Amino acid sequence: MATRRKPMTKKHLEEKLDKAVYAFTEKDEKKDLSGSEEDGREDETHVVDKMAKKRSASGFEEEAVSCAVGNEVQSMLEKFGADISKVMQAKKKRLECLTKSYMKGSQQKLEQLWSNHHGQRKKATQQYSQQVSSALQ
Repeated sequence: MATRRKPMTKKHLEEKLDKAVYAFTEKDEKKDLSGSEEDGREDETHVVDKMAKKRSASGFEEEAVSCAVGNEVQSMLEKFGADISKVMQAKKKRLECLTKSYMKGSQQKLEQLWSNHHGQRKKATQQYSQQVSSALQ
C-alpha cells in the first residue's frame, strides 16, 4: 500500500512563500544607496584600481609561462585545424563519389524505364495500326 503524504495547510504554504519572496541579498541592499553614499564608494574604487596596476616580478614569470602554454595551445589548435581540414576534404571527396554513383544509378534506371515505356508505346501503336487496317478492309 502506498504511503499518504499529509497535505500542507494553507498557513504553512504562505509561510514558505513569504520566506522566498522577501529573501534579500547583500547585493540588493547596496543598490539602494543614495547619491552621497555612492560618492563615498567611488573613492574606494580608486584605491583598488591603483593596487591592481602594480605587478610583481613573479607576475612576469607567470606571463612567460602562460605565453609558452599559449604557444603550445596555438600549435595544438593549428594541428587540429590541419587535421580537421584533411577530414573535411576526405568527406567532401567521399560525398562527391557517392553523389556521382547515385546519379549514375539514377540515370541508368531512368534510361531503362524510358526504353521500356518507348517499347510498350511502339507495340501499342503497331497493334492500333493493325486494327485500323483490318477494320478498313
